[in-house]
Amino acid sequence: MKENKLIKRLYIIVISIIVIILIATVVIANIILNSAIPRSVVNVPTTYEQTQEVSALLQEYPYTDAYITSDDGLKLYGRVYNNTKANTHNWVITIHGYTKDSDYIADISETFVDNGFNVLAPDLRAHGKSEGNYAGMGWLDRKDILGWINYINSQDSQAKIILWGISMGGATVMMTSGEDSLPSNVVCGIEDCGYTSVWDEFSYQMSQQYGYLPQFPIFNTASLLSKIRAGYSFSEASSVKQLANCKIPMLFIQGDQDTYVPFYMLQQNYDADPRNDKKILVVPGATHAESYTTNPVLYWSTVFTFISKYI
Repeated sequence: MKENKLIKRLYIIVISIIVIILIATVVIANIILNSAIPRSVVNVPTTYEQTQEVSALLQEYPYTDAYITSDDGLKLYGRVYNNTKANTHNWVITIHGYTKDSDYIADISETFVDNGFNVLAPDLRAHGKSEGNYAGMGWLDRKDILGWINYINSQDSQAKIILWGISMGGATVMMTSGEDSLPSNVVCGIEDCGYTSVWDEFSYQMSQQYGYLPQFPIFNTASLLSKIRAGYSFSEASSVKQLANCKIPMLFIQGDQDTYVPFYMLQQNYDADPRNDKKILVVPGATHAESYTTNPVLYWSTVFTFISKYI
């Protein structure tokens, strides 16, 4: 009788511990998810200084507003710079990073305009003027970029399109590059400091902020919650997996002092691409997303030399 009572108590204790662990896991997973992908986190307003700088640039480089509807019904915004000095069918889609928007990379877009290109600069979902409750982290955005490619093709039947992206935008370029439905007039891609996968990047960032966190079960739970709420899991949102099916020549760029997207991811992305028409550029001394400001001569000469092979 006493043994039965003891077993019952142990059973209750074990079940209680399991319940507590499960509750704690869900709570922590929610914290991780809610600190990473909701619109309230990623749609960061630009500073006054940035706004003034962008306003000055946009006065010099006129643009028109463009809109498309995503496959899941979101109204997405883009900015189109039609090159008024060159009668060209060469286009670049410039894709911003995490918590940024098309304003933030206006200087990049205008560098391409100055070099004879038309430019389309979209606001990724949940960023800027585009709708969306959650960031796509490149994975949902790959489908949105296909929509923008189709938009350009509807405006210019002779278009040749280059994809350029930085940080999350770089991951978007890599994820888009592996799509079977990528139109043949997308001639090359340039990714600057994109991550290998959302799982890898988030787990790295959490370890940097909070120290060691067991990937199982915390990240598995956060990934599942992301699948339910945002429509994708951390593991399926993978640049590496998409690069295995890469359809276009790719230029991979990163600064060797990048600690936000760890520098070792550059080689992993490069190695994942089975094509021979790829190139890698390491910018000495550059931190995250600062390669083009750290050594602009090296950066832009490499970019335009690479592009020139395919247009």
